[in-house]
Amino acid sequence: MPITGNAIGIPLLTIILGLPAAAAVLCMFVDDERAIRLIAVIAAVADFVLAAIMLVKLAVRPSGGWVFQFADRHDWVSTLGITYWIGVDGIAAFLVALTALIFAIGIVASVYMIVDRVKLFMIFMLFLEAAVLGVFMSVNLFLFFVFWEAMLIPSYFLLGMWGEERRVYATTKFVLYTVLGSFFMLVAIFYLWTQTGTLDMAGPHGLVAHPISGAAQYWLFLAFAIAFAIKMPIWPFHSWAPTAYTESPIPFLVVLSGILSKAGAFGFIRYCLPLFPEATRAFAGTLSVLAIIGMLYAAGLALVQTDIKRLVAYASISHMNLIALGIFSLNATGLDGSTLQMVNHSVIITGLFLAVAFIVARSGTRMLTDMGGMGARWPILMWVFFVFVLAGLDLPGLGSFSGEFLILAGVFRSNAWYSAIAALTVILAAWYMIRLFQRTMNGPQVVSPEAVAATADRPDRTPYQYPVVRRLISNDLLPRELVLLVPLLALVLYIGVQPDPVTTRLNATTNQTASLVHRSTSTVAGAAP
Repeated sequence: MPITGNAIGIPLLTIILGLPAAAAVLCMFVDDERAIRLIAVIAAVADFVLAAIMLVKLAVRPSGGWVFQFADRHDWVSTLGITYWIGVDGIAAFLVALTALIFAIGIVASVYMIVDRVKLFMIFMLFLEAAVLGVFMSVNLFLFFVFWEAMLIPSYFLLGMWGEERRVYATTKFVLYTVLGSFFMLVAIFYLWTQTGTLDMAGPHGLVAHPISGAAQYWLFLAFAIAFAIKMPIWPFHSWAPTAYTESPIPFLVVLSGILSKAGAFGFIRYCLPLFPEATRAFAGTLSVLAIIGMLYAAGLALVQTDIKRLVAYASISHMNLIALGIFSLNATGLDGSTLQMVNHSVIITGLFLAVAFIVARSGTRMLTDMGGMGARWPILMWVFFVFVLAGLDLPGLGSFSGEFLILAGVFRSNAWYSAIAALTVILAAWYMIRLFQRTMNGPQVVSPEAVAATADRPDRTPYQYPVVRRLISNDLLPRELVLLVPLLALVLYIGVQPDPVTTRLNATTNQTASLVHRSTSTVAGAAP
């Protein structure tokens, strides 16, 4: 697996990785909330600009197969096979840029959505961004695990301290599930090191070049797969997600649903498929069935929800199971579709959850039964929400259609029945998304503006999380809200019309991953030479 050096003369990935962490440390020494907000916003936006530069300079078709670009490598604990080794391939590059974008939106949203303990909130968000970026950049398996575990700490506080009424229950469930999955993965990592003497993924003596063979490969696959399935989440490891999504504050929620869930999907593609090819092929059918069950189960639950935040949460889970199905088609078409859909899903689900926050800020409720006729009062909000709803039901011409089409095409190549059953989710998605739009925006106005405004001064309310509606009841989308939504709308429309710039940068990586997963390891020794 060749590694390219730094193409622009500076350690770009290290700068992208270190900038949010450095901003978090700086915020520790600042007490003025306005200055803290400014530091966080500047760091997040600057990180996105750097990530965009990295994506533009990424080689579209690098020579030599699976290539890590902008690589930065330093010895750390070489006797234990631990190195600081970061780099990006075609898949990781998009996820790094996507992470920077979604965190920038989340942090900008935090400026006016979070009004208590602002300093702590911004510090945790910035540290979380650094941890997520590290997950997508790591080439060394131990470094990956360090960042993987580091994601949990700020997430625990962001949900537990700023969450809604059932935040303690949601946080406990989230942490227990995540720690359980991480424990099995850590044991597997220790075993890999004892057998191979290295934890580097790449290079002539790396783990990918010399995968473990025999029965151990199956147990190692399961150990990694449990951790990744929980994070995605794949049914039946999903039960933490609806509660965590519903109880999360909006700035953290867009990160949790838009980015953290992609870490699980990325883990399957980066680690399970190339490291454990025989086990992956053996378990692909089982995991595909679980993904199909998860898609239909979550879509069915989305149909009966009356809480719009919970409805979108189940819609997100359904689509993440579709991404899992594409991954386990084990061909380049399905992998292309899954990775493209990761980008689409992040953009669309972020837009939907932001729109939900803006709707609740004007209606004073999250219950569909208490909504109606909002489109006549706030037409700009209606049309923006309409675009995200159409994207959520996979309308051709919008971003999600191309990704889902590639997934179903890839799955059809491996199992036509799986593809046919999975296509049912298109019908269910149209059903619950249209229901969501009609019950909120169309029909008679259920609650009068005066009745909504009368609840604005409840003492347990804070902006957007439990919205203060008196300031927003007479306003359509505000400029500060449009700033968050316009970049997402642009991506939804652009990728829907022209997905080729994404897929061409993915092809080299997905083709190599597909070829690795179909190789035989029966003649490969357990230890690297």
